[in-house]
Amino acid sequence: MSTIVAIKEEAVDIGAAAFTTSLNFLSNTLFSVDFADYESNASQEVIEIISGVVGIIAKPNLSDFFPMLPAIDPQGIRRKTNFYFGKFDEIIGLTRKREIPCLFEENDLLEVLDFFLAAFEATSSTVEWAIADLLRNPEKREKARSEIREVVGQHKLVQESDILALPYLKAIVKETFRLHPPVTTVSRYYEADVEIDRYIVPKNTLVLVNIRAIGRDSSLWSNPESFVPERLLDSEIDVKGQHFELLPFGTGRRICPGIPLGDRMVHLMVASFLHTFDWKLEARMRPEDMDMKEKLGITMHKAHSSWNQNVTILVTN
Repeated sequence: MSTIVAIKEEAVDIGAAAFTTSLNFLSNTLFSVDFADYESNASQEVIEIISGVVGIIAKPNLSDFFPMLPAIDPQGIRRKTNFYFGKFDEIIGLTRKREIPCLFEENDLLEVLDFFLAAFEATSSTVEWAIADLLRNPEKREKARSEIREVVGQHKLVQESDILALPYLKAIVKETFRLHPPVTTVSRYYEADVEIDRYIVPKNTLVLVNIRAIGRDSSLWSNPESFVPERLLDSEIDVKGQHFELLPFGTGRRICPGIPLGDRMVHLMVASFLHTFDWKLEARMRPEDMDMKEKLGITMHKAHSSWNQNVTILVTN
């Protein structure tokens, strides 16, 4: 939050704020150093690396379908990947030169990037969706802020220990996951014939479970296209894979291993943004005019993200 705490009554890019905060959250977890600064161009290289790798992964790779193509690399994916990996390795090297302890060996670079992409991309997009939905629903935003002020206090920072005492905030996050799950589908491969509701799924079948459609199924949710955190306020439904109507992280033995970190990050970031700043749309913009179209990449993010399209808001500390 220190990256944007100095801003008073200025336009802020929601996506960039979520991007910077989640990136620093993860970089501090891994390397005990900030990789990004909201008001500086010094972190642009890191942003370009992350964005570049995300773009590569999101593209269909012809080499996955034609065994003779990997040696040729017709789309230049290997060349681009090696370039970004090299840049990231340089950044890791800089942390060492600053005498910051680094527990990772060179062979762990892929695992570090995998962790970064999975946690960072999902977290930043979810936080942006949550803030965007709250901007479209001012009464719900104020209800959440009142709850946070009552529990945390006016001039204190939100702590992770406060989250358990914020049921409305937790309902907001669950409702955001319902409407905007980080990934739209999860896959499962069947090694044997399986009967599901009198339907036989043959052996060696790859099944895609559309968790976005489940979250918007009118037979499971009333008024499913609307942002209504109250529906989950007193509900036992959670996101840990035990309730099949809400599966943003999947379920079973292949459930996302990053649930503990991702869930904590989203709650803490949304609570901190709401508590620290008074979020308002610019005077010329009405809540109903906000563009909430979706675009599928590695995660389901806003098609016209405030990160990319400069949709800004007013922030008052």
